[in-house]
Formats: sequence, structure tokens, C-alpha cells
Amino acid sequence: MVTEDAEARAERELKSELAEHLKFNSDVWALVVSVLGAFQGHGLAQMPESRKVCFVLFARLANDLRCIALLSGSGYSEQAAIMAASVLESAHTIGYIRDDEAHARAWNTHRRPRSTFLPVPKLIEATAEFFEVPDLKEFVRRERRVYAQLCWSKHVTSIVLDFRPPDERVTHGTFYLGPDTSEIGIRSAWFALQHSGRLGLIAVDVFQNTHATVLNVARALGVCRATYDRLDARAKKRWGTEDPFEGKW
Repeated sequence: MVTEDAEARAERELKSELAEHLKFNSDVWALVVSVLGAFQGHGLAQMPESRKVCFVLFARLANDLRCIALLSGSGYSEQAAIMAASVLESAHTIGYIRDDEAHARAWNTHRRPRSTFLPVPKLIEATAEFFEVPDLKEFVRRERRVYAQLCWSKHVTSIVLDFRPPDERVTHGTFYLGPDTSEIGIRSAWFALQHSGRLGLIAVDVFQNTHATVLNVARALGVCRATYDRLDARAKKRWGTEDPFEGKW
């Protein structure tokens, strides 16, 4: 079977499994785009540096969300997870920069392509402080854990590539070439779609509270958050919360 046929078949098989998650992704994407669209026609030259930087990051985040949907829907969940790790960096960079001109200038003058603007934990911590979360350390711990899980796929280590349970290898093989519609594939797609969407909401919320309120976004944020909570509960019910790599990361 040629790859294009396999991808079309995967899309049909995954349609019901990913319908709600893809809609969640699409709704968050629309929110991000609405923030960008609300300032269409406003001269960039007159904008504060911090707003310009946030717009650059929003555009990247929106494109990543779209790619995550396309990849997940056609059976490439591991690749979608790698993109979702990028969304986490973008969202928490927005959480760090906010409307701080000094932070924006620091981001703009960062010229080391082999490293993030700041260590990811520091970006996460800045977001937590902005929202005044009750337990900052716990928030940072959980978010770093999500980031680590999203990065598993890009590390291509034996422990990750051999993660497929033995009972799935009969049908799907020890490894796969092309789309993956197994339980592991679906689980990874849910994780990437859920968390990239949640992170997009964080970015929009930060912008709303530091730069300008975009009409109707506040209500949509609440609806999307409720959707995330429902999808998160479904995932825990279906797969539980047991760590597959206990003590190894």
C-alpha cells in the first residue's frame, strides 16, 4: 500500500477517536488567530516591542497548532508531540515577556540558535508567577513533566521506540513505517492535541491580561478550558495515570 493510501485510511480510522480533540485544537487555533486579527491594520512600527514579539510568537504557535492537527489526524502522533513541545516553549515565552519591554528586548537580541531564549523551567515559572498560582513549585513540576513527555519522541531512544506493548505488536509490528492508528498512537495524539491546545489558551490569557482585551475571547477561553478538563478526564479514565517509565526520567 502506498503512503498516501495508508494516510487516507488512517484518517478514516482516527476520525471518531480524535473528533473532539481536533475540534478543541481548531477552537484554540481560532482564538489565537482572532487575537492576531483584532490588530490587523494597526501599524507595527507604533506598537510596543513586547506586543510585536508576542505577535511573532502567536503566529508561530498558530502554525504549530495547525501542524499538530494535520499530523495527529493522519496518524503521525509522535511527530505531533514534537511540535507540541515547541508550543509549550512559545506559550511560556509569551508568559515571560508579557508587556515587559526589557524582556522583549532581551528576546530580540538573543542570538544563540542552539539554545532556548531562557531555560524552559524559568519561562514556566514566570507564567506561574503571572497567574499567581497557589503552588508555584507544583505547577512548574507538572509543566516540566509535560514538556519532558512531549520531548520523548524526538529523543529516539530505545526505551521510547520499544514502548509499544507486546500485544499490539501482533497487529502493528514492533515498529511502524507510516501512520500509526494503534492505542499508543491514539494516546500520543490525545496528549499532543490536549496539551498544545491548553498551552495556546495560556498564551491568549496572558495577552488578554497584559496588552488588550479582544472581544468575545474571554467567553471562548472559558468554554475551551471546560473542554480541556473533560478531555483530560477521559484520557485518565481510558489509560490511567501510571508512569510507563517509573524511576527512569
